[in-house]
Amino acid sequence: MELALSGVRVLDLTHYIAGPACTKLLADFGADVLKVERPDGDPCRRIGPFWHDEPHAEGSGLFLHLNTNKKSITLNLRSVAGQRIVKELARDADLVIEAFKPGTMECLGLGYESLKQINPSLVYQSVSSYGQSGPYRDYKGTDMVLYGIGGPMATNSQYGMYPLRMPGVSAQIHAGYVAAVAALTGYFSSAYQGIGQYIDTSVFDAHAGSVDRRLTLLLAYQYQGFPFPRSATRGSGFPQGIYPCKDGYVNVWGGLQFFPLSAKMMGMPELATDPHWCTREAQLNQERREEFETIFLPWIIEKTKAEFLEIARKSGILSGALFTIEDLANDRHFQEREFFAEATHPRAGSVAHVGPIVKMPESPATVRVTAPLLGEHNEEVYCGRLGFSQTEVAQMRRMGVV
Repeated sequence: MELALSGVRVLDLTHYIAGPACTKLLADFGADVLKVERPDGDPCRRIGPFWHDEPHAEGSGLFLHLNTNKKSITLNLRSVAGQRIVKELARDADLVIEAFKPGTMECLGLGYESLKQINPSLVYQSVSSYGQSGPYRDYKGTDMVLYGIGGPMATNSQYGMYPLRMPGVSAQIHAGYVAAVAALTGYFSSAYQGIGQYIDTSVFDAHAGSVDRRLTLLLAYQYQGFPFPRSATRGSGFPQGIYPCKDGYVNVWGGLQFFPLSAKMMGMPELATDPHWCTREAQLNQERREEFETIFLPWIIEKTKAEFLEIARKSGILSGALFTIEDLANDRHFQEREFFAEATHPRAGSVAHVGPIVKMPESPATVRVTAPLLGEHNEEVYCGRLGFSQTEVAQMRRMGVV
């Protein structure tokens, strides 16, 4: 079965998270992705968690996830020989994707203007924290920094409490997927119009523009002239928010519109017509909410997540469980949809990878091979593709080029 992006050649000059997330998506759908790593490897190889808790360049869980279906060569881009090799590889590439600090590739003679002289139809994408222009372009960014400057932290807290950060690296992963869409847009534009494209992708732009209703809040600010506060765990009305249950937590989306259904779900239909609870004024009253929760909490705490979700589903109440990582790994819904894909890695052994995030049965994304070993494809690329002899490759290794 032919994969969706079979035949698309990607020269991957990215590292860490956002860029590799972009090229992973392309690789999983069949693109031929050649990952160029510095001789000591992508720094992501040194980020845990590590397989069996043993720090090793071939055992980073994050690296294993972000680099499935790719080939790896080592190359020192700061060397003249390394720069010549990149230009040769770019000659027949469809996409070049880099994730260095703005201006770095130009200083190395490997920017878009240089490479398009070699390959006029090349699509060249830069993925950086803040983009290639603007007053923040030279700032460094981590997920925590981007959560703050992108807007979520300021509105993600209980009233009167410090802002809360979101855990993990979701801003980087999300930006990587945005970058993949942009890369494919550029690729098809180039294919149809016969011209090259330069794409400037900013993690900050992707995050601030689309994560957690930021656009809605920005529009509301423009219309109303003041920032809207928002609670991390409570909306307006009740029952609404995150509540403890017998084996964890659940998220309930109730409020005034659904209060009759909530009351019936609890076995207390009389509450639905009691003005003490069912009016808009009552639903917006914080003291009334706290009073209601003295009734609701004893009821819900006796239910497991699964029990409550089934009751809520039958009652027409929107709700969901707060899954732990263990829950995610063992969830039957994910298992039935084949969300996890087993693959064997030479160092880590059998690894359950997150499988395709979308289903395309006629040309599916698959985890065909695990992440490459550092420089695993040096001989294949340098000797088989570029025509170097093994002696020349050995000499380049001694000189620190590969």
